[in-house]
Amino acid sequence: MAMYGKIGGFFALAAICALYQTAVAATRAIDSAKSPALEALPPARGSFAVGKITIQLTDGSRIEPLSANHQTREMMVDIWYPAEPSNAPPADYMDAAAYEKALGADGFQGFFREASETLRRGVRTHAFAAAAYDPSAKKSPVLIFSPGGGMPREVYAAQFEDLASHGYVVAAISHPYDAIVTIFPDGRQIGYSDKRWPVTPSVEGEANLNQLEWHANDIRFVLDELTRANLTNGSVLPFAGHLDLSRVGAFGHSFGGMAAAHACQLDRRFKACLNEDGVVAKRPSFWMHTGGRWTRRLCSFCTTPQLVH
Repeated sequence: MAMYGKIGGFFALAAICALYQTAVAATRAIDSAKSPALEALPPARGSFAVGKITIQLTDGSRIEPLSANHQTREMMVDIWYPAEPSNAPPADYMDAAAYEKALGADGFQGFFREASETLRRGVRTHAFAAAAYDPSAKKSPVLIFSPGGGMPREVYAAQFEDLASHGYVVAAISHPYDAIVTIFPDGRQIGYSDKRWPVTPSVEGEANLNQLEWHANDIRFVLDELTRANLTNGSVLPFAGHLDLSRVGAFGHSFGGMAAAHACQLDRRFKACLNEDGVVAKRPSFWMHTGGRWTRRLCSFCTTPQLVH
């Protein structure tokens, strides 16, 4: 993993990378009367309770060339945040039935493998759906997450819960046509497509500019929307007005880590970046051609020395 930027407390990200294995290694919930087979995510370690809300976003500035009618770009985003404690039932980890319906029983089993039965039985989160923001958190730094290639955003939930319990607002994206399937509230389903890749990536992890740019721009667009909501009176988002937009970071896993690093290269608003196990041609960040020379800029403004080739 590579970490760039100087936000206080942000380095804690490197210690809590509970990724896909969370669904497999979840701890057993003690609730034999109601659901003896139900699994639970590891408990969050911070001092705040956690809220979760799921939103659909549409970027009217970009046409989606992979859609049948060239519609505008859409995406689904889970947002986790410090919340007031609640007696409400915990938020869903994943709508496994919807995923299985979209993928088929064999497809669901083939993708999630040893986690399939755990997901079918259900996994308990420690978050409360649409809970009120905890005002004692005051202003929350903002983190935007991009999943690994093909991965659903939901399987990283333990990581997001832990971050939110420490006061962060975390927005996790499903990139349509890249996630194994993206399911929208109206029931539409968008499956994985390799058509965004003009060529098959090399074993060395050769950069694919088309896919990388799309994902980096998704990350930037989510920040645009959070910024707009933060400044809008009457926003339905529980944390609106409580975002600290001077402390914004991007992070991701595998290809999402590459996309997060690239978003930091492109956008001065990102003050920190974490690449969780992503490589571009065996390097942690993409080499950009600027000013007649190739540079590997970790951030477009960072104090970290730029590497020039």
